Amino acid sequence: MDTVVEAPPITVEQFLGFDPPPGYRAELLDGKIIVSPEPKPQHQQIVFTICKTLDRLIGSEFAVNMRTNFNLSKIHYMPSPDVFVLPLNEWRQAIQDSRYPLGAPILAIEVISPANTEENVRQKTRIYLENGSVQVWNVYPQRKAVVCCEPLRQWELGENDTLELPFPLPNLTLRVGPFFRLP
Repeated sequence: MDTVVEAPPITVEQFLGFDPPPGYRAELLDGKIIVSPEPKPQHQQIVFTICKTLDRLIGSEFAVNMRTNFNLSKIHYMPSPDVFVLPLNEWRQAIQDSRYPLGAPILAIEVISPANTEENVRQKTRIYLENGSVQVWNVYPQRKAVVCCEPLRQWELGENDTLELPFPLPNLTLRVGPFFRLP
């Protein structure tokens, strides 16, 4: 008879000491280290386009950036959105203190690739929203669609639709289609 022994969840402190293999990145979700390969060029181009577009539109009160872990109040979570927006003062404080940002970003954006399981996408979306994100965008390159998620609703936008930035971000809209245009 086989006995299955499950390891206790990895803590944030333990995760901070983990180095993924070269060419891979890591997140901590529900006490499990999720290791995935670096993104392929199409994925990275979409991430770059979204980041550049938001950075140009949002102004100087918010930081727009890519790929860093967020230290959430839950002991076993350190997700890393592809693109994020948070108040500039919080980003500056994390830089000054040489630490990961605390809490969730205002807006978390995940570009969904084959390495993402639907369970991980749902889990990360829920975790961001439960910990303070106002909105989460799950961007699907193959469908050329963005699924917008808020705590009480979810909707899908196609490449011909327009997104509205959530409060407290500036009251701006942007078209979804340009996210998917390649150089």
